[in-house]
Amino acid sequence: MCGILSIVAVIVGHSAMTEIDRYGLEGRGPATAGLVLGYIALVLWGIGLLVYLSN
Repeated sequence: MCGILSIVAVIVGHSAMTEIDRYGLEGRGPATAGLVLGYIALVLWGIGLLVYLSN
């Protein structure tokens, strides 16, 4: 489930950053934090998958 949610977090984070830039809205900090956490979760999920498949 974490892999799917991390992909969603990255997509939504990029979408939020685009809207913030386009319309001049506030909230760039939380959008960046969500994007970074999504990428971290995606990398950790990938490492876990590789470890699982190597056994």
